[in-house]
Amino acid sequence: MTKLHLLLCVQALSQVLCEVLPPLQDMHVSDGTLSWSPAPSHTSVTYTVQYRSFDKQWTDVTACVQTSLASCDVTSTASAEDPGCVRLRARAERAGLSSPWTEACSRRGNPCSPEVRLAPRPSSLYVVLSKNHSMAREYGGHAWHRVFYGKEGQPLQDIQEGTASVSIPELEEGQTYCVQVQYMLYTKPNGEPSCVQCVLIPKSNTETHHTKVVVPVVVVVVVMAIMTGIIYVLMYKSKGIKKWLRQPYQISKDVCQPLPEKFREVPLTMGDPGEERCDEIFLIYRDAAHESVHSV
Repeated sequence: MTKLHLLLCVQALSQVLCEVLPPLQDMHVSDGTLSWSPAPSHTSVTYTVQYRSFDKQWTDVTACVQTSLASCDVTSTASAEDPGCVRLRARAERAGLSSPWTEACSRRGNPCSPEVRLAPRPSSLYVVLSKNHSMAREYGGHAWHRVFYGKEGQPLQDIQEGTASVSIPELEEGQTYCVQVQYMLYTKPNGEPSCVQCVLIPKSNTETHHTKVVVPVVVVVVVMAIMTGIIYVLMYKSKGIKKWLRQPYQISKDVCQPLPEKFREVPLTMGDPGEERCDEIFLIYRDAAHESVHSV
């Protein structure tokens, strides 16, 4: 065997040994069906799905062992003997190679997976979770949420725990953080975790904050200055204001003109000044002999 043939064999063997199938992408559960994105450009790839009940080992889903489909009906994992929540995972297989196991998540909340809403704030993130979920109603304080979070593109290694909504403080503003939530039961994961959600942490608007503080102060100062000015004017300048507002006296020119002729011909007294008007008074006397009337 020539050196060229030996080199080609070693290269081919190294490619086979070093080839690794990538983990499955976009895997999620919805309405009893587990689905994922198929492996690109490989028709010979098959998939295997497993499930795990609480405090038990991983077990193959019988109908989804080395299947060529990119989905699996997992309703059979819930049995009458074990009606609890299950976790699901799947991997790709080809020519003796296997991808790493990928655990499924739930995009929508259900009795076995928490419903998650994110409320970003400057320097913090509020993870909105329900306190009255089905697992808490069944197990009480033995069930809670475990929140995994981290920057986008990095492993979700940081953890916060709580029975209801969780606040994550001291985050870097302007960065995108991702969150995944898992139900915990007796310190062990139970059911499918929520699918990863990412959100941008907003920057605090310092200008808006300063404006909110400065504007009320300016308004108060202006109002106080106006009131002070009004009080000063009323106390010390009221006479000057009245004098300034009073119109100057003006005598009409008509007052100094003589009366017209028609008014001058009218006599000031009516009748003869020597004549005096009097009223007649009648006195009536009545006595026993006769009645007489005298005019005065």
